[in-house]
Amino acid sequence: KIDFSTGRIGGAEALVRWQTSDGTVLSPDQFVPLFEQNGFCNRLDMYMVEKVCQWIRGRMDAGLPAVPVSVNQTKLLFYETEYVRELCGLIETYGIPAELITLEILEGLAVSRVEELNRQIRRLKEKGFRISIHHPDGQKPPHRHRCGGRGDGGRPFDDPQSGVRLRTGVLLQSSRQRGGI
Repeated sequence: KIDFSTGRIGGAEALVRWQTSDGTVLSPDQFVPLFEQNGFCNRLDMYMVEKVCQWIRGRMDAGLPAVPVSVNQTKLLFYETEYVRELCGLIETYGIPAELITLEILEGLAVSRVEELNRQIRRLKEKGFRISIHHPDGQKPPHRHRCGGRGDGGRPFDDPQSGVRLRTGVLLQSSRQRGGI
């Protein structure tokens, strides 16, 4: 996201891709269905939030402006009792303001268990997190908004001014190699 009045980065969105051992990059529609079946989406989405917190902390430590970052979240997380506590733990660990994290959820999420969802959203907003509800633009692209995935052609986030490059597919591979997810 570019602020046209200044020409500077005004925000970003974390995108997930899976880079296989042979270097092939898979888009979310190629792995999210499996993650939805095996319950891995929650772990992946929390991993993405942590990577975003690390990236923001790195910018702050380098004296660069901290920009808000949107992170897609699976609907199942919004019904987890420990979700808010875990998110607050992450921002505390990295010492970043909650206002720099926007949690994106699909508009259709609000259809079931509305009161429970609204309670969780209120709790998140009270803690300072931003919530963004996406409208699927009249169509339902597969897995565009679930499990941290977006259908943008796999472009990484680049900040030419700082040299920072946020490419989550590479982060996933790196984490797997270190025994992470």
